[in-house]
Amino acid sequence: MLEYGAAARTARRVVAGVCADAETGSECSDAAVLMTSELVTNAVLHGIGAVRLTVDAGDDSLRVEVSDDERRRPELTGVDDEAEGGRGMFIVDALSSAWGVQDVPGGKVVWFEIPTQP
Repeated sequence: MLEYGAAARTARRVVAGVCADAETGSECSDAAVLMTSELVTNAVLHGIGAVRLTVDAGDDSLRVEVSDDERRRPELTGVDDEAEGGRGMFIVDALSSAWGVQDVPGGKVVWFEIPTQP
């Protein structure tokens, strides 16, 4: 399994490439890359098994899904200003137009959507 830095870098490249191919614009691309990095890092650090990435660029929105084999769901909880981490889901909540968690056999999928154009 990739360590979280390598996994996040790989995921960022994939999402940036899909955004470039779909001509989503830099605002969408930058936000999607950041949110993807947060979700992949969470999956590597807190998940179980392989981390899987799915990216779908439609005409109006981009959807990114990150799945792993852990059933425990991420939560929006209070953030300690002194803590080095713990802000990933707040970033996703703030930048996405929608996000959620879907239970699947053997794990979960955490997803977000963002408009492709401002």
